[in-house]
Amino acid sequence: MPGLGVVFVAVDAAQLLAVHQADPGDLVDDEVVHRDEQLDLPVGVELLGRPLEAKLLRERGAQIAHCPSSNLFLGSGLFDWAQAQREGVAVSLASDVGGGTSLSMLRNMQDAYKIQAMLGNRLTAWKALHAATLGAAQALGLAHEIGQIEPGHMADLTVWDWAHGPVAAHRDRLARDSHATGQAALHERAFVWMTLGDERNLVETLVRGQTVFQSPLLSGFDPFSGPSISDPEPA
Repeated sequence: MPGLGVVFVAVDAAQLLAVHQADPGDLVDDEVVHRDEQLDLPVGVELLGRPLEAKLLRERGAQIAHCPSSNLFLGSGLFDWAQAQREGVAVSLASDVGGGTSLSMLRNMQDAYKIQAMLGNRLTAWKALHAATLGAAQALGLAHEIGQIEPGHMADLTVWDWAHGPVAAHRDRLARDSHATGQAALHERAFVWMTLGDERNLVETLVRGQTVFQSPLLSGFDPFSGPSISDPEPA
């Protein structure tokens, strides 16, 4: 789309060294960033901790597209999301099946959490969901069309079961029975879904408001009810 640039940058330390040896200047060229109204930068693992590059990205409104599945599969390194925040660099979540293992944003959220945990950070379900939806739409300049459930936006939606299978159902039950209230209680369930969910949790998919997939378990399903449709029958 006009005004959007996508440039793979700082994928790993070896790439960074090769670029620096060829051109000792800045890793991110000012002309490249300035030329594009919006610039999306996968994967950016080794970009952080370089003040000049971070300042340039921040000033130009560029954004790092974190591709956790690709980072892990290629052994590129561990992307420090918390450091990106400290440096004022925006981050969205993405998949890179050319180097990764899945196009599923749910699986990439799981991988993102694992990477942050290895760095001593705790990625919340809210931050991961925002980066995969509205945050990504904002990075692409499409927040007026997609990324959120608002009047006038495209009704491309997925409906998910909270849990599928005995392990996830047990964890979801513990979350429901916790003493947390309000947003904290909801986050506990969302976190269980994010970390233990997979394609089996998908109940329905809508594209432009039209159902294109429906799970056979959909009958009688209420996504806002307490028990999961995969909960075992009480003894």
